[in-house]
Amino acid sequence: MALAPLPVAAALVSDALAARVAGWQRMIDPLMPALLLLVLMVVAWALVQARRRAHQLAAAGEALAAPFGWRRGLGLGALALGFALLAAAIGGHDTHQRLLQWDAAVVAAAQRGVSPATQQALRWVSDLGDVLVLTPLVLAVFGGLLLRRQRVLALGWLLAVLVNSLAVRVLKGAIGRERPAGAAELVTSGASFPSGHAAGALLVYGLLLWIVLPLVARRRWRAVLAVAGGVLIGAIVVSRVLLRVHFVSDVVGGLLLAGFTLLLATGLLRPWRPGDGVEWERPWPR
Repeated sequence: MALAPLPVAAALVSDALAARVAGWQRMIDPLMPALLLLVLMVVAWALVQARRRAHQLAAAGEALAAPFGWRRGLGLGALALGFALLAAAIGGHDTHQRLLQWDAAVVAAAQRGVSPATQQALRWVSDLGDVLVLTPLVLAVFGGLLLRRQRVLALGWLLAVLVNSLAVRVLKGAIGRERPAGAAELVTSGASFPSGHAAGALLVYGLLLWIVLPLVARRRWRAVLAVAGGVLIGAIVVSRVLLRVHFVSDVVGGLLLAGFTLLLATGLLRPWRPGDGVEWERPWPR
């Protein structure tokens, strides 16, 4: 089914700046596997240090929340399996063709009744998951956590975002799926699978909510924030499909990848989250 071209629309992130950043990303893409390995080594070092600090606190009589349970382990396994099966389907010729047919049918159905005004709104929503919007937010939260002397949480926040972002770039290069035909009308970076906007939105906004919600006293406002965050993430994901820069399976892959990273990060950082036995004012143990 032929789709009408997207109308020219202003965006939160200018196309010129987005194109420049996309060019930089393509230049350093060959280095992404090495960078990911380096960050994973830092993660391993940080886990050893955090475990040592946790033992110090336990010896001092402070109870910390257990990081993992069987449910979290089951969830991690399901997310990893789902992503592996989807990537395998994209890698196979016959399964990929069937997947493309399904993707095209979903996009064609979703495109019906999408007005130019809606396309404009979709551009703005999509940009809320762009690296140029998420990066300042990530750095601001990192700085805020350091000011609150939550160094373990700050380091965990930054490393989780880095692992998620680098993994997306490495997988894009490894799988090499071409984007939908309509993607040429907008500035994009890298291959199609998995969606970086979907993965980034879920990881950054989801992890931020996980950190902030225990600090909200009223249950009603916690519910409001959780619903608002979920709607924002969902809107960013849907916008990538309706703007025709990703297949549905791309955003599903991004959500599975980020869901795995988010579930793993929240499990590892749970003993250090304010509200789970940790106070904002408590300094780093000496």
